Amino acid sequence: MTYSSQKKEYRNKYQKEYRHRRGVSQGYNTPQTSKWREVVRKMVHRIATRKWREKNPEKKMAEQLAERHISTVGQKCAICASMEDIERHHPDYNKPLEVVFLCPKHHPKRWNKE
Repeated sequence: MTYSSQKKEYRNKYQKEYRHRRGVSQGYNTPQTSKWREVVRKMVHRIATRKWREKNPEKKMAEQLAERHISTVGQKCAICASMEDIERHHPDYNKPLEVVFLCPKHHPKRWNKE
C-alpha cells in the first residue's frame, strides 16, 4: 500500500468517525440539510421567476390574459388529440388571445421550433 492510499484511507476513516460523532452517520442528507436545500432551491426559483417577469412583461401579460379568458377544460392537443394536462401555447405574444392547445409532450417541441 502506497503512502497516498494509506493517507486517503485514514482521511476517509477519520471523516466517517467525525460525521458519526456529529450525528450525521448517513452522510449529509439529514432532515436539516434537506430542508435547507429545499429552501434555497425555492429562493433561487423565485428570484429567477422575478427576473424573467421583469425581462418579459409582454409575455407575462399574454399569459395572464389567456389564463383569465381561455379555458383549457375540454380542449385537445393540436398534435395528438390528448386531453390530459393541456397547456396554452402563444405563437405570437402580440396576440395574447390566439393560443394553440398542446399537451406537455408536444409543447416543448413546438416552443423550440419558434
